[in-house]
Amino acid sequence: MQILVATAVCSTKRRGIAWTRTEQLLLSSTFHTAMRHGHFVQFFHSDGQQIDAMAWFVRETLEADGTAVVLATPEHRAAVGARLESFGIDVSGEIAAYRYIEVDASTALSQFFDGTRCDHEKFHHQFDTLLRQVAARGKPVRVYGEIVNLLAQRNLDAAVLEVEELWNELSRHHAFTLFCGYSRDLLPDTAQMRKTLERVCALHSLPPPI
Repeated sequence: MQILVATAVCSTKRRGIAWTRTEQLLLSSTFHTAMRHGHFVQFFHSDGQQIDAMAWFVRETLEADGTAVVLATPEHRAAVGARLESFGIDVSGEIAAYRYIEVDASTALSQFFDGTRCDHEKFHHQFDTLLRQVAARGKPVRVYGEIVNLLAQRNLDAAVLEVEELWNELSRHHAFTLFCGYSRDLLPDTAQMRKTLERVCALHSLPPPI
């Protein structure tokens, strides 16, 4: 399986604007194809890249009349909300209409992870309930998540892989797209972590980037 990886800034211009490599990927047919189905991943080398990707993901979801769920840190949720407002999106209105759902990643993690192990039953109960609720509109559901990123930052390799597997299990029972985001520069630079990220890649599917 192959993954989409955020890379350095590219100088290509479109309508006089210099797009970053991340933005080019988000504008590509590859990214749009991925958003229609599957479980895919990006490794970001800056907070800016991550916010770009999250905001575009949510914007595209809302413009397609889908339901967007963002499982992220308070800082990232606030930054994405501000970016969406700059796009002209009424974030409060979308939240009220239950088209845009914000969930705190740390809180969600604490519901099924006790610091050493994942409780599979609690994971499935929490996210089965969430996905049933957000799917009630009958529209495509797209989820951005950084729970695994929190675990990776703590160097909890086994838990990272376990949660990725749990998401794949959940996808057998619910129709949704899952976009996992990792802050690469904040992860431990160890041989073990590099091996873990290779295994993470094997748990995601996506055509190669442009």
